[in-house]
Amino acid sequence: VMGIIDAWALESIGLACVTGITGKALPLDRLRNLHKKLVIIPDLGEEEDAHRIANEFGMGARVKTLTYPSLAKDPDEIRIQYGNDELRKLIGV
Repeated sequence: VMGIIDAWALESIGLACVTGITGKALPLDRLRNLHKKLVIIPDLGEEEDAHRIANEFGMGARVKTLTYPSLAKDPDEIRIQYGNDELRKLIGV
């Protein structure tokens, strides 16, 4: 995800999550050492940056673009305004 608060939102629904200190600044070399496939969930309007990060990471990353309901622009706002179940549904877990 693109920020610490959004990482907490995903953690609150039981998903392992990582974010950079400034959101988009991820230590890709360290993440590669985890040997895990990554799913990047961008905030509304940050899809281009998410695809850039996924391309830099390589084959082990993909972008999951959410269909944001009105009044929400990131995963935490979905959780706050619509609840954990709606966030799980949009992510597909």
